[in-house]
Amino acid sequence: MIKLTNVSKSFNQEVIHNFSYTFKKPQKYLICGKSGCGKTTLINLIMGLIDCDQGKIENKLTFSCAFQYPRLLENLSCKKNIEIFTKKQGLPAELLTENILNQPVKTLSGGQKQKLSIFIACKAGSDCLILDEPFNNLDEASIKEVINFINKNINGRILIVSSHLTDHFKDFQIINLN
Repeated sequence: MIKLTNVSKSFNQEVIHNFSYTFKKPQKYLICGKSGCGKTTLINLIMGLIDCDQGKIENKLTFSCAFQYPRLLENLSCKKNIEIFTKKQGLPAELLTENILNQPVKTLSGGQKQKLSIFIACKAGSDCLILDEPFNNLDEASIKEVINFINKNINGRILIVSSHLTDHFKDFQIINLN
């Protein structure tokens, strides 16, 4: 369980104001809203990457995350990134074609990097899977492929997705920050 109580966060202006919510296993949540409404800020607060200015966040869970802009080791191969971040070897090339596994990440397209990042987040051991704008650089066919992959790999965890796209999240609890 992740519990936020009266959480506020400001940078030059207030982004999150007096926000309270409880995230529970094995639920799926969509944090939605237009650009700049605080979706990524809320995710960073949940994961403890930034501190709230006011309020309280209770969390004893572990996270795996695919960030809005993939954070990968660019000079290493896809395979090596998978091994380092998941601490697992020999995982099947789901979401990725077999021929790119040995290529350096820096040679991949934006969509391939996004898929790799999502694959790693889903396969890493965690209590909570967080995907921040996971459909960046993906076409409609890739989005459907990624959604199927995510649904097969949730494994009873909390799933939190932030997105300005809402069509693909019919069975999610919606948190609208607008």
